[in-house]
Amino acid sequence: MDYSGTLRRGWQFTWRHKWLWLLALLSLPNLWNIGQLLNRSSIGPVLDLPASLPSSSSVLDLLTLPQETTVTVLDRLAMLRRYLVPLAVLVVKLIAQGGLICAVAQWAQGEAPSFGRSFKAGWRWLLPILGMTILLCILPVMMFFASTLIDPSVIFGDFAYMDMWSRNTERATVLAEGFAAAFVVSSLMVALIYPFAVRGIVLDHLSAIQSIRHSWRIMRHNIGPIVWFTLPFLLVTLALWVVTNVILSAVIPFDQLAYWWLTVAISEGGSSGFYVDELILVLVLALYALPYVVPTAWQSATFTLAYLQWTGKDVLGSDKPLLDTTPM
Repeated sequence: MDYSGTLRRGWQFTWRHKWLWLLALLSLPNLWNIGQLLNRSSIGPVLDLPASLPSSSSVLDLLTLPQETTVTVLDRLAMLRRYLVPLAVLVVKLIAQGGLICAVAQWAQGEAPSFGRSFKAGWRWLLPILGMTILLCILPVMMFFASTLIDPSVIFGDFAYMDMWSRNTERATVLAEGFAAAFVVSSLMVALIYPFAVRGIVLDHLSAIQSIRHSWRIMRHNIGPIVWFTLPFLLVTLALWVVTNVILSAVIPFDQLAYWWLTVAISEGGSSGFYVDELILVLVLALYALPYVVPTAWQSATFTLAYLQWTGKDVLGSDKPLLDTTPM
């Protein structure tokens, strides 16, 4: 296949259709973190934290501060929102991913893609994409929880170390390390299978289970090109991560950022300075995500074009539509 030509076509599409960047922004992992912050209720238990962290103390001292909680009946009503907001964030993320794929498919057919049509197409395939995502994540999640239940320090390190875990036997620690290794391997497999499984759903109209099998076949037959297509975006993402973290650490000291995180995480709303810290964290996460928007859109377009070539569907002006245009 034309490696450089596919990268160039992906970039041309990304640069010409800048509304695609909004879909890329909605598909970024930072959206989940922002949703979790906005999901915190002001009617939950209140923890009064000091205005600043003493220089002689660690940010971890916040975990041992005395707490005064005020529990109301509205706390139980807030539980519904705490489940609905993460679900809504996940739905938006999956729709945006489907929309990115649909936009490239429309362009490959010689049509004029649009944000509205792409978003609507992403919404159309939401349920099978959600089902496929759940199926792929079952094994890594099980391995993660198995490892943390046996010995959380294997994954979280000394931060999760407590005296009760010091009594674990060597066999238990080895078992937890085995589950942790299985978690890493299964997560890597999910990362390789997912991009082409979601394209199988959107472009080939496959079911959740069929898309996983379809993606596995594509991955086995094209593992070399997949690695070569992944490498440049991995390097770009790594460079952006280094630059962004250097700039962020120069502007905001790590201790202050960690203090804001713990203030929001522990307080659950209503504490002194809570809303200011929450707003700052939302802005930091939003700014942190911006450099990744264009590379994310470019990578999605490139992988979609590569998928179309591997499946024989990259035919400009074909009479056979790639997308199902029947009404929902």
